[in-house]
Amino acid sequence: MMLDQLQSLYPTTIKLEAVDSSYFCFTLEGKLYGIPYEDLTAEGKKLLEIFLPVQPNQSTHEGWKRYLLGESSDAPSSISSFRYLIFKVAPQTDFASFQSTIADILEKEIIAFTHEPQLITIIEPLAEKETGLSFVEMIEILSSDLDQKLYILEGDKCSEQPNPLHYSWIIQTAKTVFSTSPMQVTQERDALLPVMLEALSFMDAQQFSQAILRQAEKDEELLHTIKTVIQHQANVSLAAKSLFMHRNTVQNRMDKFYELTGLDVRQFEDSLKAYLCIHYLRG
Repeated sequence: MMLDQLQSLYPTTIKLEAVDSSYFCFTLEGKLYGIPYEDLTAEGKKLLEIFLPVQPNQSTHEGWKRYLLGESSDAPSSISSFRYLIFKVAPQTDFASFQSTIADILEKEIIAFTHEPQLITIIEPLAEKETGLSFVEMIEILSSDLDQKLYILEGDKCSEQPNPLHYSWIIQTAKTVFSTSPMQVTQERDALLPVMLEALSFMDAQQFSQAILRQAEKDEELLHTIKTVIQHQANVSLAAKSLFMHRNTVQNRMDKFYELTGLDVRQFEDSLKAYLCIHYLRG
C-alpha cells in the first residue's frame, strides 16, 4: 500500500538494482526503490527521510554533493584530510557498480556523487601520512575491466575541509584537462599547462604549431620520436630503448628535426616549445 501511495505522489518512483546518487533511495519489503532528487522538494525529502528506511550513508553522499554545489550551507560531516578524484566515464556507466569498484581498489569508504554528464566525483579521505594511490600504473587494466576508456584527474592531498570554491575549481580544471590532454591520468600539479593552453584559440594553436614545427608538422613518425626524446630529458640511449630503435637512428631524427625546425631539443626553451606543440596544440 505504501508503495502505491508513494507512486501516486511521485510517479517517477522506480525499482533500482543498486544505489544511485541521482535518486533518493529507500527499501520496502526488501526491495530497493528510488525517486529522482530533481522531483523532490527539500520539505518532501525531509519527510521521506523520517518515514522511509533510507540506504545507509546515502544522505552523507548527497549532503556533500549539495554542500559543494552551494545548495547547502553546512557540510554533512568532518573530513580533516582528503583528495579529489574526478573520473570521466562512458555515458551508460552504472554509477553504483563504478563506486563499488573504486572503493574496493582504494580499500576504504569513499564519498561519491555525480552532477555533470560523464563525470564522477570521488572524495577519498586520507590518513595523516597517507598520500593516496596513483592510478597511473593500473589505468589500462581498470579501463579494460570496466570495458571503457577512463580518464582521471588526481587531486593533490588537502589538509582542510572540502569547500565549494575549491571544488568548483577542481571540476573546471578536470573538464579542461579531459578536453585538451591525451593523458588518461593527470595529477593536479600537472594540469597547469592544459589550463594555460586552454586560453589559446584554435587559430592561436594552429598558427603557433605551424610557426614552430614548420616542415616537420606533418611527419608523425619524426614527431613521435622527438616527443619521446623530450620525455626522456634528451637522453638518446633511453629514448632509443623506449622506441626499440638504435641510438644512431634516434640521433639522426634529432638532427633532421633541427634541420627542419631550427629547434635543438637538448636546449630547455626549444624542447619546451616542441613538446607543447606536439603534445597539446596539434590535437
